[in-house]
Amino acid sequence: MVNMGNYIRQHKEISDVILNIKKLLNRDIENNSKEIALLINNLAGKLKIHLAMEDKYLYPSLKEVLSKKEIAIKFEKEMGDISTVFTEFKNKYNTADKIITNISSFKTEISKIVNALEKRLTKEETELYPN
Repeated sequence: MVNMGNYIRQHKEISDVILNIKKLLNRDIENNSKEIALLINNLAGKLKIHLAMEDKYLYPSLKEVLSKKEIAIKFEKEMGDISTVFTEFKNKYNTADKIITNISSFKTEISKIVNALEKRLTKEETELYPN
C-alpha cells in the first residue's frame, strides 16, 4: 500500500496556499493581484505534482484492493475534470494584468475553483485515503 503521509502533507500545503489566496481576496484584489497571481501559479505547481503522484502511484495501488477499486476509478475520473477546469482558470488568470483586466469574472471563478478544490481535498481525506 502507498504511504499516505505524502498525500496528506501535500493536502496541507495546497490548503495553505488556498487559505493565503482567500485572505488576499478579502482585501483589495487590484493591489494584491501580483501576489494572487503568484499564489495561483504556486497552487498550480503543487496540484500538478499531487495529481501526478495520485495517477502514477495512488490510484493504481488502490485499484489492486478490491474494496477500494470502484472508488479509486471514480476519484481518478473526477480529478481529471477538476484538473482541466483548474488549468483553464490558471491560464486565464496567471498574471496580475489578467486578473485586473477581468476582475469581475475573476472573483466569480476563483470562488468556484477554491470551493471545488476544498471539497475535493475533504472528500479524498474522508472517502479515499485508507484510515
